[in-house]
Amino acid sequence: MDYAASTATVAKAAALGFPVKIVISFFNGTDFNIVTGPEIRTAKDLKGKIIAVSRFGSAADFDLRVALRHLGLDPAQ
Repeated sequence: MDYAASTATVAKAAALGFPVKIVISFFNGTDFNIVTGPEIRTAKDLKGKIIAVSRFGSAADFDLRVALRHLGLDPAQ
């Protein structure tokens, strides 16, 4: 049994095909945030905007793409 400090790490491992299972989680969500200027008031305001991420393929990148899809946005656009 291994311990992961971030659910994003486990989610990325699962997406890559590793046989992982979360047995317990101490919080419901991720530890990442999207920080914007005052002109962005809702998720829909992100449409068509360029969003920076610390590193492509990282847990932050993976979580951001999942979050954008969940919000009805296409990460590729």
